[in-house]
Amino acid sequence: LAVGDVYALWMALAIGAPVALVATADTVLARRPSLLHLALLRRARHVFARDQATAAWLAARGVAASAPGNVMVDCLEETSPDFALPPGVPAVALLPGSRGDAARNAALLARVAARVTAARPEVHFLLALAPTVDADAVLAAVDAGVGGPGRRPAAQGLARPPHILPTRTFTAAVARAEVVVGLAGTANEQAAALGRPVVAFPGRGAQYTPRFMALQSRVLGEALVPTPSPDAAAAAALRLLSDPAERARRGEAGRQRMGPPGAAPRIAAWLRDHLPAGTCP
Repeated sequence: LAVGDVYALWMALAIGAPVALVATADTVLARRPSLLHLALLRRARHVFARDQATAAWLAARGVAASAPGNVMVDCLEETSPDFALPPGVPAVALLPGSRGDAARNAALLARVAARVTAARPEVHFLLALAPTVDADAVLAAVDAGVGGPGRRPAAQGLARPPHILPTRTFTAAVARAEVVVGLAGTANEQAAALGRPVVAFPGRGAQYTPRFMALQSRVLGEALVPTPSPDAAAAAALRLLSDPAERARRGEAGRQRMGPPGAAPRIAAWLRDHLPAGTCP
């Protein structure tokens, strides 16, 4: 079982055994496979596409493909929140990503938070930290990146603003938020799957580039609100906070684009049924 993109499939095919691919990355909503990629995909016993449009496109070109759901949605486990917000307080989830750019991205997201707070002081922010990032480095970047009235540098001993709350409970943070501002790959798409509009802008590192944002915008459609800068992202977030109808429309678009849960057990059942007799425990 290869999981990922066509490169993962190519590596698995080199073994010589029958291969199935869980295609978590590629979708015709963003770009269509090349002829070389199609040739490799036809060699797979089965391709589990991430959406129905991709499965139909591949099947029409001789690839054994189906769309059982989206494994990224299966990964969204319910967790108890490690933050406490008063009922009715509006919240925005901030997603700095899970790679080396997370600290720099967090500083930019802090600027967005400062702009939003200047117009809506009651808004709180849930900074969702991936398990792979150094929380101390990210929070130091937040302290350095926050502006706002009367704000002095963090080096002078001021604590992080109380309206930016760090959390490791991604699903709970997104579920509690009305709007998401993200510079992430999978996390942005999972937030869209949870029915939240996602505001994005290019970061300064290699993860969330203008090109990547354009690709993700094609994948998520109306669920993603691409903007050119932190200030523009703050303006978009403020508009969404004030417009429940737009939030609902974009949230439903995200659910439709990402697909339903249940892919993992369906893929497991296919593998069980198609393994040679005697290989299952």
